[in-house]
Amino acid sequence: RQAEVNRSGLRRLIMLNIESTARYVKDRLSNTARLAFCGANICSAAELVDDCIACAVDSLAADSGMPRNRDDFSSLLEKVRGSIADEVKKIADTVSEILVLYNKVQKQFKGALQLELALSYSEEQKHLSSLVHKGFATEFGSGQLGNIKRYLRCSAARLEKLPRNPQKDRASMSLIESVSEDYANFLKAFPAGLIPAEAEEIRWMIEEYRISLFDQGQKTLYSVSDKRIRKKMEEIREKSLLSK
Repeated sequence: RQAEVNRSGLRRLIMLNIESTARYVKDRLSNTARLAFCGANICSAAELVDDCIACAVDSLAADSGMPRNRDDFSSLLEKVRGSIADEVKKIADTVSEILVLYNKVQKQFKGALQLELALSYSEEQKHLSSLVHKGFATEFGSGQLGNIKRYLRCSAARLEKLPRNPQKDRASMSLIESVSEDYANFLKAFPAGLIPAEAEEIRWMIEEYRISLFDQGQKTLYSVSDKRIRKKMEEIREKSLLSK
């Protein structure tokens, strides 16, 4: 995706020009964030800080568009410098909350593993790694981080209920796996680098669908079902064909 390549290039250029500011920002992290980052097992604390800074740069640059000349870039750079400290702190605090939730969910896997629960545990472990991994803040963007916490709470609720009704969990998991397979095939149908930006929405629809199946005590952001997800994929596919 050209827009994604442009954003990545702009981010790197901005970060090269704010190295001294970034060092100052690192020193302002809250003790809570420092502790959470040091206790993370997905990457080093330094890598988590860099991820938060990159995410903050993306967030601050998002509304400005691509600079067309030196003056545009200078203006954007000043904007980032003026707000980066507060933006990084906000993102780092959210990321630390995500890490705390993630660690709590990981602890639910410990203990005796019943054979009939193995497939559900395996699927959930894979799901968790898709949410929390090295670089996840920059990958998902600051606007999505709050929802990552919701999806982790769903995982916790699922694992808490799983031993009491493994049959129901497997039935729900089967629905998730079916629509996820359709989504994977949907993405494969597009040439490399030409996946529509709207396709990312499907990924988050599937996360909301997980909430509707595994954690009914939590509200979804909108009405969602496997039928609605497949309909959205078809709409994007048809739109893509019409634009050719």
